[in-house]
Amino acid sequence: MAWLIALLGLSIAIIGVIGITRPARFISAMMKWQPRSLYLAAIGIRLVIGGLFIYAAASTRFPSVIHVLGIVAIVAAVLVALLGPRRLESLMRWWFLKPLWVVRVSCTVTFLFGGFLVYCGL
Repeated sequence: MAWLIALLGLSIAIIGVIGITRPARFISAMMKWQPRSLYLAAIGIRLVIGGLFIYAAASTRFPSVIHVLGIVAIVAAVLVALLGPRRLESLMRWWFLKPLWVVRVSCTVTFLFGGFLVYCGL
């Protein structure tokens, strides 16, 4: 099961690289999502990732860290659900109106997190 964590980490790292190298294109792609679709995807992805982390934690290099990250992802899904689609869209618009260097820094953190997950899963 650890290979799923590594595969997810690779996907996250690739998203980070796209945001670092092409922040304007990254923002444009994210802003094309319909608010309701984005809302449901944000909740669903967090729930799936949280469940995967909890399920596969024991087979990784850092099981307790991955388990805690799974719990955090599920709590984040609940918080996004409480936000609602309009507030989530407003939050995204606020973040995307920041200077491009803020997006690059955020995506660098995303890339590093993905790399950490790859390391945990291998």
